[in-house]
Amino acid sequence: MNTFAAELDPELLAEIVNVSAKLPPLPSVVRYFDDFSNETRSIRWDEGDVVLHLDGARIRLELWKLGPAEPIMRQIMTDWLSRHDPHTVAINAERTIKFAEDQDIEALLDLVISPPHEARTVD
Repeated sequence: MNTFAAELDPELLAEIVNVSAKLPPLPSVVRYFDDFSNETRSIRWDEGDVVLHLDGARIRLELWKLGPAEPIMRQIMTDWLSRHDPHTVAINAERTIKFAEDQDIEALLDLVISPPHEARTVD
């Protein structure tokens, strides 16, 4: 955990830790296709920063800003990259980070642990 842990409601933090502990291990490498350079690229989760190479640019995704939700977001991104265009993944990841910055981290964490029928009511 990082400095977010000291600022969070203990029950919410415990729930996030519980959810994170139940996730399967991440693959060490996740591949995606960069259509600009016409090559397969890789993300290595053990290297810290997440950088996508798209349209000739390096897009750095600052997942650390998600605090205790970062491990969950890495799982989500792994899934997204297997099913969606990497541009869509980058946009959605950036929007998630922006949501956490604009609201507060607890709003994002509430959303992450909420069942689908309750997610609409998260403030």
